[in-house]
Order: sequence, then C-alpha cells, then structure tokens
Amino acid sequence: MDNPNFSMYLSTKYRGGSEAALQPSEWASGAGVGWKPSPVNWPRIVVGADAAYGHTSDRVVAYLALRYLIPLK
Repeated sequence: MDNPNFSMYLSTKYRGGSEAALQPSEWASGAGVGWKPSPVNWPRIVVGADAAYGHTSDRVVAYLALRYLIPLK
C-alpha cells in the first residue's frame, strides 16, 4: 500500500516489571496500526491501535491511542 497517512507494523516486546500488577515478565508478539485522519488540518495527530500476545501468560493486551508527533527540529 502506498499511503503515507497509514502505517502497520509487527513487533516483539519484552513486558513486565517488579510490581505484581505488571507481571509476569514475558516476551510478547504484537501488531499495530496508525492513521493520520486529517493530514492537512492536523498533520501531527495520529490515531493508533496496538495489541500484543504474551507467550507465557496467554494474555492479550490491547489499547487505542491518540498521539501527537512532537517536532524535534
């Protein structure tokens, strides 16, 4: 697909932490999408969705996000 306002990705993540609510610490496979709904009016706003499957716990973590791209120049 040749659309600069839409992106898809696959990932491998290591998630977890020292708190019980963040455990188990495990590897997870993930996928996500990003979309700029109005690149002319709001060029730095991206709507995104991400999900990851934990290989040890068999848990799926998913979220939606509204991101603002910060210019670093």
